[in-house]
Amino acid sequence: MQRKTLVVMASAMAIMAATKFGLAQSILSDQINAVAQAQQQQREVAAERQAAAERRYREEQERIEARRRAAEARAEARQRAEDAARAKIANQDRSFVLEQRKLEIENEELNLKAKSTLVGRENDIINSNLARSQAGTNLVQSRADATKDYAEGTKTLLSDKGVAAINESLGKNNPDKNSKKSK
Repeated sequence: MQRKTLVVMASAMAIMAATKFGLAQSILSDQINAVAQAQQQQREVAAERQAAAERRYREEQERIEARRRAAEARAEARQRAEDAARAKIANQDRSFVLEQRKLEIENEELNLKAKSTLVGRENDIINSNLARSQAGTNLVQSRADATKDYAEGTKTLLSDKGVAAINESLGKNNPDKNSKKSK
């Protein structure tokens, strides 16, 4: 019986050992599975964290890019506004310069007209002075001619009187002449 007992015991021990081994194996398998599952969960959590971090990074990069684009848009708008203001000022300056040049030209034209009028008046004054001077010269010339004519007339008169006086005095002293005169 001892053998039987031993066999039963050995069988029981074998069953127990097998059970224990199976149980141990099952426990070990459960533990391995639990560790694998925990590792899988850790990998999933890490992957989720990594994905979340990458998502946050992309979102942050998108926000940075959006801020950069907005800043560029503001800078471009500011640049366009400054360019428009400069263009407006340049146009105003150009308009001012053109208007100023137009006024200068009008002023020069008025000055030329005034000078032309003044020259015309001066010419009229000079012509008037020349006419007055010519009239004075004509008067002097007329007086000189009259004086000359008077002097020549007087000279002729006196010369004729002198000749007459000489002839008369010769005629009284020369009877031949008197007789020729009487004939």
